[in-house]
Amino acid sequence: MSTWRPARAGPDEALAAFKARRYLEAAAEMQSVVDRSPGYAYGHFLLGHCMLKMGRILEANREFRVAVGLDGNRPEFYQGWALAHQAAGNWPMTIRTATQGLAHTDDPRARFALLALRGYAWGAVRHWDDAVADLEMALRIKTEPWMLVYLGKARFAAGDYAIAVGPLRQALNASPDNPAILRLLAQDLLRLAAEERDTNRKRNVYAEALTYAERAASTGWRSAAGSYHRGMILAGLGRNAEAVTALTEALRINPHFSAVGAPAARAAVRQLGGAR
Repeated sequence: MSTWRPARAGPDEALAAFKARRYLEAAAEMQSVVDRSPGYAYGHFLLGHCMLKMGRILEANREFRVAVGLDGNRPEFYQGWALAHQAAGNWPMTIRTATQGLAHTDDPRARFALLALRGYAWGAVRHWDDAVADLEMALRIKTEPWMLVYLGKARFAAGDYAIAVGPLRQALNASPDNPAILRLLAQDLLRLAAEERDTNRKRNVYAEALTYAERAASTGWRSAAGSYHRGMILAGLGRNAEAVTALTEALRINPHFSAVGAPAARAAVRQLGGAR
């Protein structure tokens, strides 16, 4: 563990500048501190955050690596390093570094941050079951709406459509008019309805999906994917003319909005157009 303890003026001034979002000033102050006291682990840690805020990812990575090398028992150092890997899009190293940090702490706040980082990274490499496990552990520590949304997305990506509804509804409770959450619920319930074999339950799920799709549209938010989902839901309810209108709108917004969805929309318009 590092035993370096520099004079306080430099670190205090740097920290004050950092909190005031004067990152260049904070970086200059802290650079002078670590130049005088290169064994000061916390100085390298704070300098890493300054570099991260300024978008200087390679320098941030280097400073966090030095901090961990000087004091490998502080979970916040691993968290900073994992953030630098995340900013660089290096998901395997994000996962590895967050895992190392988790091995060094039982503190709930530190574990929450590291689990959130690792869960997001697992999702980025499409390890959805691992992402779900980390996000659910983090949510047992603290409930955050954005994490509920990401958990819903992970459940959806894993094909667990029925389970995905729960966290998405919870997130919507915190932000009732959020069009992105409303669209995710519509999309998830569309998939769930398509898999349902019971005719009555299928219709009920389609009807609920349409409620969310129309609420999303009522916010004024328009997207090709949103119109596509609404059109497919309407088709599932047998409302063919309205379905064609929505699907045509999706293709008008962006004819190439999805490698799967755009051809499906065109095929549905051809099929439903003849049935109107």
